[in-house]
Amino acid sequence: MDLQQHYRQLSNYDEWANLEVITALRTAGRPLERSLKLTAHIVAAEYVWLTRIRQTSSPYPVWPDLKLEECAKEVPALAKSWKELLTHAGILDRSVHYKNSKGEEYDSLVRDILTGFLSPDERASY
Repeated sequence: MDLQQHYRQLSNYDEWANLEVITALRTAGRPLERSLKLTAHIVAAEYVWLTRIRQTSSPYPVWPDLKLEECAKEVPALAKSWKELLTHAGILDRSVHYKNSKGEEYDSLVRDILTGFLSPDERASY
């Protein structure tokens, strides 16, 4: 398996895990506000990274006020976007210049960006 295929698999896992969290929150009936806030943040943060790579604007701030159903709608859309991005030859070696939410400038390779947020360890940090 090549590295690009590995990231596609991690993207599939990311979609599955996000949808599992949303299902659990729905099942809870009235989920905790913090759980909703973190779920919305995960969705928004993925958009931030995706749009940094694409060099476009994110539709959401890093900490948006999204409802659970909005998150549920965005997760498959994000997964589709990541899968499409990962079909481009050489994408993993592309350098991305961006500013973080504090205005600090960075240059990162796409593969390093993907490792940062698709890592199961990153998910566990929430």
